[in-house]
Amino acid sequence: MKSINFKDILTKTAVLTTFFICLILPLKFGALANIPEQPLIYPSNFIEMILLVWPVPYFPFLAAVAFLLSLSVSFTSAGTARKVFFISIAALAFTSLFGFLRASVYDYALIQTSHIFSLSLFGFAAGIILSSRNEYKQAFQAAIFAGAICSLISGYYQYFAGFEEVRQFAAQQELYSGAKFVSGNFATRLYESRVSASFTLCNNFAGYLVLVFPLCLWLVWDFCKRVDPPKLARMIFIPLVSIAFLFILYQTGSRAAMLSLIAGSGISFLILPFNRKLRLLALSGSVATIIAGALAVYLSHRGFLSMSVRIDYFEAAIKMFLANPLTGTGWGDFFHEYMKIKHFMTDEAPRTPHNIVLAFASQCGIAGLLAILLFLATPLIAGVSAIHRSFTRDGKVDFLKTSLLVGLIGWTLHSLSDVNLQVPASVCIFIMMSFILFDIPETKAPERNFRIILTAVGIAMLIYSLFAGMKVLSRELAFYELQNLCDPRFKTREDFARLSEEEVLRVLKNAVTVAPESPFPWATAADFMMSKGKFSSAEDFYLEASKRSPERPSFYFSLYRVQKLEGKYQDAAENLKKAIELFPNNPKYKNLQE
Repeated sequence: MKSINFKDILTKTAVLTTFFICLILPLKFGALANIPEQPLIYPSNFIEMILLVWPVPYFPFLAAVAFLLSLSVSFTSAGTARKVFFISIAALAFTSLFGFLRASVYDYALIQTSHIFSLSLFGFAAGIILSSRNEYKQAFQAAIFAGAICSLISGYYQYFAGFEEVRQFAAQQELYSGAKFVSGNFATRLYESRVSASFTLCNNFAGYLVLVFPLCLWLVWDFCKRVDPPKLARMIFIPLVSIAFLFILYQTGSRAAMLSLIAGSGISFLILPFNRKLRLLALSGSVATIIAGALAVYLSHRGFLSMSVRIDYFEAAIKMFLANPLTGTGWGDFFHEYMKIKHFMTDEAPRTPHNIVLAFASQCGIAGLLAILLFLATPLIAGVSAIHRSFTRDGKVDFLKTSLLVGLIGWTLHSLSDVNLQVPASVCIFIMMSFILFDIPETKAPERNFRIILTAVGIAMLIYSLFAGMKVLSRELAFYELQNLCDPRFKTREDFARLSEEEVLRVLKNAVTVAPESPFPWATAADFMMSKGKFSSAEDFYLEASKRSPERPSFYFSLYRVQKLEGKYQDAAENLKKAIELFPNNPKYKNLQE
């Protein structure tokens, strides 16, 4: 009787588990991390688990399972580039802890570090598996392709039917509840029909498409050689796939993504060993396309305003880094500091500078800056080197590696103008594509010491990821219950009118017990009390929120409103003054003072 090989079973389980996570990443983990004031929707049954995007706090637990199973996979020689990339992934996690040192709100630091540790833990799992056998690389390329096609289908469904369904649902809910259902940026995207598929933001979906499109195109090209005749198959399928991707990319409305794809392609042709004429043609085409795109943007209704605002974010982030080079401002405090120094007279205040490098630099200091630069640069440098080596050896350009490199460069450029860092799907697929790009060394020299260190570091990341992940999840679920209870959008006017103060206080007590440092349950309950005309309770709750988030001007403005209603005009004036000090260029605040 043949004995059971448990190690082989564990290895196959590890590969299948990580393969499954890779496949569902763009479908289930396209949401944003680090928005503690607005918890995501948590599925309440199996059908919702299938249909809904999963909340980011689920990801640390999947990453932990993938990492533990990956420890059964053997690889003998890691290679220099791969070792450096492993180091950069770990550095990303541990330097993120600097974001605790000056953070004024505990929630932001806890959520962000939990998020980054889980990304790094999954990166270790994927790296271990993809460093062992080339067959696994092929399997994971197929998983990335399948996930991308499913995302495209989701995007097309949204474009042709989804927007109208949401608009109709929103209209029905507004009639049902009497409350405004969609507002702010979501309303803008909905009525402009900007496609986001299963991602929270259309810009993040666009960044993901820039990352995977070149690889998917190469995989279709490679598949066509199995079709007879291959040239005809390529003439049919390559244009079809290109149009399918580029149409949805255009419908995201992300100008930065289109620019990043063009620039990534142009840069790749310049630095790789292509024919000189082909390089010049690619460069000329890229420059001409960028100029034409800039002209189109200038003539459009959107213009360059959002780009000007991005530059303001960057300038502010650099100032924050220079003021706190060792520790940064702390996670979440770009949000608070930016409101004090922004130039534009608007009430907008982003949670991040929309730049992956400056996000770490401004909030974690020099250590975070070095870690993120190493993380981004390692696969790009290693990819260029590997392609040149392949060309020197074989006299041919390796188009698989080239497609991976174009996607990685494009995504990196896009991440310098958007919040891809906050999206598990985007960062994890960047990591997986980087490991696919690295060569597996032919030498079989044992790497026992490196593997021991890798395992020890991974276990340390696992412990923190699970510890922080459980805290984040319990806090989010308690807050989600409170938000749901106080949200008038899913209740009739009569049901909302019947909702008692005592019931809200009961759920608030649970949320505060789970998350005593958090200001957001207090602020949510205060908003509810305001809607009920319970001004004394609302004032008390806004005061509790401001104690836990003393840099947030909106809490002082809310105190101003409620105290004015109570006739406490002196206190109201002091709180309005404080709100203006913290957010001097908010026109709503300044107009009231005048």
